[in-house]
Amino acid sequence: MKMKNSIFLAFILGVAQGPAAANDIDGVLKTLGFKEQSIPAGEALSRANRSGQSFAVQLAGGRLVVKPVEHSVPDTNVPQARLQAGPIRYEGTDRGEWGGQLVAILPGGERKILLKKNIIAILPGDKHLLVFSGLAHLGLREGAVYRVDSPDQHPRLSRIVLLPDAPVLVVEDPRGKVAGQKIIIGNSSLMAMGSSGQGGNLKVLAREQFWWPLFPNSAVLIDNHLVIGMRSGLAVITLDHTTVRSTRYFVPRAAVTPGAK
Repeated sequence: MKMKNSIFLAFILGVAQGPAAANDIDGVLKTLGFKEQSIPAGEALSRANRSGQSFAVQLAGGRLVVKPVEHSVPDTNVPQARLQAGPIRYEGTDRGEWGGQLVAILPGGERKILLKKNIIAILPGDKHLLVFSGLAHLGLREGAVYRVDSPDQHPRLSRIVLLPDAPVLVVEDPRGKVAGQKIIIGNSSLMAMGSSGQGGNLKVLAREQFWWPLFPNSAVLIDNHLVIGMRSGLAVITLDHTTVRSTRYFVPRAAVTPGAK
C-alpha cells in the first residue's frame, strides 16, 4: 500500500536545526517530537499496524523533515516511478498482485513495454539505468534488479540479480567509501548493492525486520543513520559502511499508544 499526502501535509512536525544535527540523530528526533520505544512485536505490532498515524521523511537543505501522511489506496494506473534519459521517458507502475510494467516512451510517442513486473524504482547509473521490481503478497516475496543499457538511444533490458525479498524503497548512498551504492529497504529486510549495479555485490544487511506490516513509505540517509517513515512512527538504522550497528523505533511523544483506547 502506498501513502498520499494528507490535508495536514503543509504542517511540518519539525525541521532539525544546526550543523551538528546529522551527527545527533537522537537530539534531532527529540526536537521533532519523537521518542524511542521498544521495537514492536506480537500484539504491539498489531496495534502499530492499526495506528491512524503514518509519517513520511525527507531532507530539506540537509535537514530532516517529518510530515504526517494518511493511509490511502493509490491510483495504480498512475506511474509510481519516472525517469527521463535524453529524449526517452521511462515510466514504471506497481499494481500489486495484478502486476505492473516498465514502459519506454520514445520521442515520437511510441510506448515500448520493456518489462511486465511491478516497478518500485528507476535510478540513473553510469550510461545505464537500474530498475527495481518486486511483489509482496500473502506469503510471496520476490524481487529483482534490472539494467537498461543505452537508455537514451536504443534501450536494452537485462536482469542483474534476483533479490531475496521484495523491495519497497531504494535510497542512493552518498557516504564517502560507499558513495553511489543503493540501499534497498525490503518488505522485511535491508540490502545493499554497489554503485556499478553488478549482481555479485548484493549484500543482505538485515533479515526479518519488524516493519513489514507498517508500510514503509519513505527513507533518507543522514550521516550513518537510515531513517524510514512508516505507519505509527519511524525506524532508525545506524550503519557502519555496510554493517548494521543498531535498529531502533521512534514514535511521537504526544501520541497515544497505537490501538490504545
